[in-house]
Amino acid sequence: MKVRDNMFVTPGDNLAYIEEFLNGENTYIDGDIIRSSINGLVKVDWMNRVISVSPTRSLSLLREGNYIVGRIVNISGVFGYVKIFFASKDGKRWSKLKYPQMGVIYPPYRVSEVSKIYSIKDEVYGIIVSTKNRILHISIRNKEYGVVKSLCKYCGEAMHVIKHENRLYLKCGGCQNTELRKLSPLYGAGIIKKLLYNGHV
Repeated sequence: MKVRDNMFVTPGDNLAYIEEFLNGENTYIDGDIIRSSINGLVKVDWMNRVISVSPTRSLSLLREGNYIVGRIVNISGVFGYVKIFFASKDGKRWSKLKYPQMGVIYPPYRVSEVSKIYSIKDEVYGIIVSTKNRILHISIRNKEYGVVKSLCKYCGEAMHVIKHENRLYLKCGGCQNTELRKLSPLYGAGIIKKLLYNGHV
């Protein structure tokens, strides 16, 4: 991969293969690829074969209390890495980020499989509850937060909400696959739908 020292990168950008370098600060491993978790400049330690990203402070626009909509791009253990595309201070007026930022999402409760809460490629609506250590910590604990768009893991078709025995599920309109998620009541509706499909409100 053609990544240079001091090259500007955004969350999710490919930096190197794991057989080439060790992942350093502000990076994460996705399969056999090291990716950036923040906006910043690439730093390559050739002697120790470590690649990291130095944050660009001027691009750190999001704050505690901001609402976000983003896509889960990786899951490590129970933690989801969210690439944030939209943000709002009041949950009503939204802005598309010029430079997407990366946040970490945590399960709001214990579950046997994290895929019953969220999965890779899910779009989620949440709130930033902390920026400790320059990491955007995202919560979906409250009932208004959760998954707002999901695609079937088998055929890629959009999933729709159904109710069965007083519980909400997602069902694929194509292959009829059914899955469980921690759903937001805004799933596929209103302002969130406009953001995800049109890029603006």
